Amino acid sequence: MRPTRAEINLNVLRENVRTLKKIHKGRDFFCPMVKANAYGHGDVEVTNALVKEGIERVGVILTEEGIRLREKNAGEGKKPQILVFGFFDSSSIKECFDHDLTPVIGNFDSLLLITKVLPKDKKIKIHLKFNTGMARLGFSASDAAKVLEFVSSHKNIELEGICTHFANGDDAMSPDGMTQAQMRIFSGIEKIFEGKFKYSHCLNSGALISDFQGLEDHHRNKNYLGARPGIALYGYPPKISDMADDIRPVMSVHTSIVQMRNINKGETVSYGGTWKAQRDSLVATLCIGYGDGYPRHFSNNSSMLFRGERVPVIGRVCMDYTVIDLTEFKNKPEIKMGENVTVWGYHGNQMLSAEDLAQNINTISYELITRLGPRVPRVYV
Repeated sequence: MRPTRAEINLNVLRENVRTLKKIHKGRDFFCPMVKANAYGHGDVEVTNALVKEGIERVGVILTEEGIRLREKNAGEGKKPQILVFGFFDSSSIKECFDHDLTPVIGNFDSLLLITKVLPKDKKIKIHLKFNTGMARLGFSASDAAKVLEFVSSHKNIELEGICTHFANGDDAMSPDGMTQAQMRIFSGIEKIFEGKFKYSHCLNSGALISDFQGLEDHHRNKNYLGARPGIALYGYPPKISDMADDIRPVMSVHTSIVQMRNINKGETVSYGGTWKAQRDSLVATLCIGYGDGYPRHFSNNSSMLFRGERVPVIGRVCMDYTVIDLTEFKNKPEIKMGENVTVWGYHGNQMLSAEDLAQNINTISYELITRLGPRVPRVYV
């Protein structure tokens, strides 16, 4: 009943997929990431749209996320492959097997668990992850031969792919960049596993957008490299190539005016009185706050769109409400209760980027869209 909502444009999502697949040039392994509730967009609905677009696999982090997609029949009967890129214990390995999920394994403890938990007459597909510079998850490159020996000696393990994760995919075009250094290490791992895997994947949004694999170089000309696009899928690709120009944000967050108030010069707004009117002003209260995931750091430090124009956020953001300054509209057509205000995203032909807003508070678009809470309903258009 509250007028606050996040509109998810599935047509834009599918257009973004087409653009990214075009950049990827139709290579075999293309795995959009739908972790963290599809970056706040709704994992089941997004997966359904992806499958309609011909996507055969998606990626999550938590085993629970994969189970949810299976139990909600994500893909509407077509049952995409679901890769789980998280950590594993004996229960999560068993759940992967029971729900036909593909674990991405990055340590020996998890490999051993597979051999202990799974019935000897059953097989499970896995992918192996190697650390080449991210220093977060994955086997050490120096362990590659030992890992291959272990996997080859256990018949209930079917190795489908190997992968790594770039720490700075945006620099993929630089011959002296970190991505190049990681790719050299990963190429060495690929040689050790030569002929033992079907897919090799490492292209995140930055490396994919840069068309990293199209360059003629002895270690960069990896025309088979698989892609795992994340943030680019949802409309915020790194601005490192003209190829990103056709990708648009999928989510627009809207709310409405629930109260207006004329205040006198010198009066303050919201907790702590951190904003003081420098003139007689017209302010409006909106139904969104940090309890919805709208950051308190936006207090006196952000803007929204009203009637196609930017208006400032004033005073401290509250748990349930935020106040904006509409003084510039006092002598324009009457403002009505319930008028739409765009928190970020599209407002008619105008666009207020979550990335631009995030920069105001020294963060990134990922954080804004993923922290949008369950009190904000997703409306699919």
